Amino acid sequence: MRSFMSRVTRVLIGVMVILIVAVIALFFIGGRQRQFNSQATIVAPASLVFQYLTGQAKAQSWATGGIQVRPLTEGGHQVGAKSRFTVAVDGRTWEIDSEILETTPNERIITALTGRQVDGRSDCQLEEKDGSTTLRHKLSVTPKGLLRLVVPFSDKQIQAKLDRGLEQFKQAIERVARDSVDQ
Repeated sequence: MRSFMSRVTRVLIGVMVILIVAVIALFFIGGRQRQFNSQATIVAPASLVFQYLTGQAKAQSWATGGIQVRPLTEGGHQVGAKSRFTVAVDGRTWEIDSEILETTPNERIITALTGRQVDGRSDCQLEEKDGSTTLRHKLSVTPKGLLRLVVPFSDKQIQAKLDRGLEQFKQAIERVARDSVDQ
């Protein structure tokens, strides 16, 4: 009986060591920067697409899951402007602060993103051609805290959510563009 208990104890200790090593490995692997890319061609001029990318009230009109945008600085859309986005995703609320790092009207906007669970950078490039605008969005994120343990298993879900969000953005802008032509 004693040797059986000794084996069980050794097995349990071995399992615990393996679990601890796995959690530590996930923590380090999950802390690496992740890259996500989305692209959509929108039947609308770049000026309208840019207006919807940068307008706080407009962001609330197309974003999924509920979003609130609160400016933290005055002066509107300009380099250095800061805002706080409160986003509801899958029953959770996330607050992310953004700061405009670079902006070229109707062409590009780069923002730094800082939150309790993630830091990142968003780079939106617009290219207008033949009455349509191609929007290329590159998102780089570095998970923080306990999110580092989950992210290695979530890349595909995050990419799918970004793609769905971009598709909804596209549909909202194309609806506005059609309505303005019809009037």
